[in-house]
Amino acid sequence: MRDPRCPSSLQRVEDEDVCAERARVAGLDAASQVLVVDDIYKAYKGGVHAVRGITYAVGEGEVFGLLGVNGAGKTTTFKMLCGQIAPSAGRVLIRGRDVADDATGARKLIGYCPQFDALLDLMTTREHLELFAQVKGLEGPRMEAEVQQKLAMVDLASFEHSRACQLSGGNKRKLSFALAMIGEPEIVFLDEPSAGMDPVARHFMWDVIRSIAQRRPTSAVILTTHSMDEADSLCSRIAIQCSGQLRCLGSPQELKQRYGTGLELNVRLEAPRRADVELLCAEWKGALDTECPGAEAVQLVERRAAAAYMPPAHGSSAILLGALAEWCLLQERAMAVDAFLEERCGRGGRASRVEAAGGSLRYQLVGSCPGGGPMAYAELFSLLGEHQRALRLADFQLSQGTLEQTFNRLAAEQLERSELDSASLGAAECADFGQKQKPC
Repeated sequence: MRDPRCPSSLQRVEDEDVCAERARVAGLDAASQVLVVDDIYKAYKGGVHAVRGITYAVGEGEVFGLLGVNGAGKTTTFKMLCGQIAPSAGRVLIRGRDVADDATGARKLIGYCPQFDALLDLMTTREHLELFAQVKGLEGPRMEAEVQQKLAMVDLASFEHSRACQLSGGNKRKLSFALAMIGEPEIVFLDEPSAGMDPVARHFMWDVIRSIAQRRPTSAVILTTHSMDEADSLCSRIAIQCSGQLRCLGSPQELKQRYGTGLELNVRLEAPRRADVELLCAEWKGALDTECPGAEAVQLVERRAAAAYMPPAHGSSAILLGALAEWCLLQERAMAVDAFLEERCGRGGRASRVEAAGGSLRYQLVGSCPGGGPMAYAELFSLLGEHQRALRLADFQLSQGTLEQTFNRLAAEQLERSELDSASLGAAECADFGQKQKPC
């Protein structure tokens, strides 16, 4: 039975993959997993339900991404996993140890890189590493070897004797990451580890995290980030949290295929040849440099199929006839691509133009085939290649929707649901107030 402190009206029906993970966790031996999150809730005073029954398990050698928009309960969940706060209900187990009941034992297995650097300004990089190594029980040659290894791992050897207040933001993040790795912990929690880093440093950090997962197959990494590229590049599995619950769970490819918006097609049309533009101008009884009043331009375009895309500005200002003819030819070619995709792709799904800028067009192709498109990749490439010359395509690009697009779509659903929840709670409070006002 669900936690009674979380009304059923605030809970969404769990998706198939989330239910499957709940069933999987129920049959697992907690000691065989690095991390087990068993139906945890967190409720605060005033009826705020930050986390509403989350369940998943993280195995050895796994990089697990925990994503969510602001207000989704991600930070609260992360604090419960690290043992900073206790769940209102449910359990968090690290190697079979309950974080709430055996916090001291569980923390010996944890390495933690917080979102905001918890460094001492007057201590040097080396002094930070030595301090944390001693906290982990290292001393003498073992401590020195650990310090040297971590300095080399995050490329901070040249800043060994620099004080924390003298380090750049990116180097502070590197030091915080190195501190989390002292003692080779069983599980490492990384909260926005690459925040504030330049692209070179960020990719260096990604390489380090990948090497940790490969080099230490008995450990696991839990990663929170707002960078979809980072999550896509590093995580073997990703959980996206919305409104305090898991919205979806799976590998990056599974999430893009299951919750994505299909395939994306970008095409660039060939620019009309000067001879074609001159021919159309002649048909309109003018030359390339002839000025055409706005009202007359509208009438000329209305005689052709491109009238549906006539910009409103042309109705009030003059335009060179050559520019109007070139624009009109481009629009007709774009409409030919629209009709072609609707005819060929509309049978197994939907093809819609979502953006147009000059001769560059972007389409969304949705269907039930692998990858989320109306037909397989190979068929689409072959189809477009065969008709490239007939459609006057300079080039085209076909790709699957990104993880960021998937995340934004799910985030939009959360915002819509939050508005409905707020309206529902407001109506309930009004009804409750009305009942209290009734005479006995």
